Amino acid sequence: MGAFPALPKEPIEISELTELGPEGDAFACGGNAFFYNPEAGTIIKYDVGDDLSLTKRKSINVVLEGINGWTGAHVCVSETQAFIFNGAGGRVVEWNPKTMVIVDALDIPTPDVPNGLEVQFFEPMIADNLVYFPIGAVNWDTDATSNRAVLAVFDVRTKELTYSYDDRCQTSLGGFVDSKGNVYRIPEDGGYYRLYSPTKDLPLDCFLRVKTGETQFDPEYILKLGEGESLRSAWPIDDDHVLATLIDEGDAPEVADKSDWYTLPVKPTMINLQSGKRTPYTSVPEVQPMNSRKLTLDAEYYYQVYTFDDEDRTKEVSVVRLTRDGAEPAFTLKGGDVLTLERLW
Repeated sequence: MGAFPALPKEPIEISELTELGPEGDAFACGGNAFFYNPEAGTIIKYDVGDDLSLTKRKSINVVLEGINGWTGAHVCVSETQAFIFNGAGGRVVEWNPKTMVIVDALDIPTPDVPNGLEVQFFEPMIADNLVYFPIGAVNWDTDATSNRAVLAVFDVRTKELTYSYDDRCQTSLGGFVDSKGNVYRIPEDGGYYRLYSPTKDLPLDCFLRVKTGETQFDPEYILKLGEGESLRSAWPIDDDHVLATLIDEGDAPEVADKSDWYTLPVKPTMINLQSGKRTPYTSVPEVQPMNSRKLTLDAEYYYQVYTFDDEDRTKEVSVVRLTRDGAEPAFTLKGGDVLTLERLW
């Protein structure tokens, strides 16, 4: 983790940053940086000095409050209010980032999914007082999955969590919120499950929407991909467009080599979320999208272009800003990829 006065102009060496741990998640809130250590169950606060140095301060332990293992479901409401959700659902802890005190711990309902599926809360999207989680539901041993989309909606005022379900699309973790507060649910790797999952009759990959301030999928909106197409993931370009990385299912490997699905070539394509119009996005190469997290800073959207060494390890990533006219270089990180890009103040 590192703090910078602006997006760096020179390449960043990952060895120059502060090492936090072998596993975990970092995020910003109220002018401070935080690291969640899943092994210890702690949230650690770092002060960011005027010289942008990081100094470890207080920590809180959330494992005793029912937060178990890894989670990327961190919500910063203000400098005095934040939430951490258990990655598998069922529990949420409210805490104060300024005082580093646990305020409350609550049971929350789990979604209605077939038995044996592992639920995942990840990468929350915040619009006013509502927090949205597209929910993944998969059995990682058998590839069984849910044949309907699931969305969790948490109200930070009432601390109540509800669900929306939609039979038109299968489960997916992807999504983004536009500048107007509309939430889009993004399909991810639906073709993999149509080809290799024991779950039958899985629908085509499709985008869904939740209108501003609402908690249920919009029954009048759906944007489907075609037969034989799948989407690795998609990244927002602006309110109406996404960069989609499309896969031709005709290139899919045999069942014995199904893990090779994740190394298939992709076709970077700009898709208009309203009309469905497609435009080749030629300013990013046809590379494997290793990290599907959405990077947003000051209402601008970013994407990572990977370069690999001779042993197929990540050599560097070029972080680019996405625009309708193409990708524009932003900065380069050598030796890793970016999990979060957030403004401290």
